[in-house]
Amino acid sequence: MKALKVLYALSFMVCLLQLVLWLFTPFMGVGAIWHMVTGSGFYSDAYPERISEISEKLGMTVTTFKMVNQIVSIIYFITLIIPVLSIFFLKKFSKRSIYITVNCLFVLNILILFSLWLQKFL
Repeated sequence: MKALKVLYALSFMVCLLQLVLWLFTPFMGVGAIWHMVTGSGFYSDAYPERISEISEKLGMTVTTFKMVNQIVSIIYFITLIIPVLSIFFLKKFSKRSIYITVNCLFVLNILILFSLWLQKFL
């Protein structure tokens, strides 16, 4: 249980740090998060040639790539927000289940960031 608690604390801190950076970094903020969730995801429409290049290499159409990218951005921000809000539910639910859930969401968050990092090399 101590290992889960340590992993939970680490996951919470990293997700909180990412969320704070997203919210308070210049040119980011809530507006950028809203644009990513409702728009085309992590890639803005300012670089259409980059979007078409990546979608072509992945074997998708541009609209499908934008939709997949939007879904990934929604999942990414959910994996940031739920661990940060989980601290309010520690007394209402089983701590063990919250620890495990937050750790799984953290792993998913890291996998999304890693896949986005790999897309730089496509």
